[in-house]
Amino acid sequence: MRGYCLEDGIEGLLEQVRQSYHGKAYQAIQAALKDVYTQFELVFTK
Repeated sequence: MRGYCLEDGIEGLLEQVRQSYHGKAYQAIQAALKDVYTQFELVFTK
């Protein structure tokens, strides 16, 4: 996840996490990333 540009969207990042993380907290990580991206859009699309 380090060095990923949110301006490119979040789909690639979610796919990377899906492929590399196989733990119980996957859904929590996915939700957190979506929340971060939503906040990013709110701040930088104004």
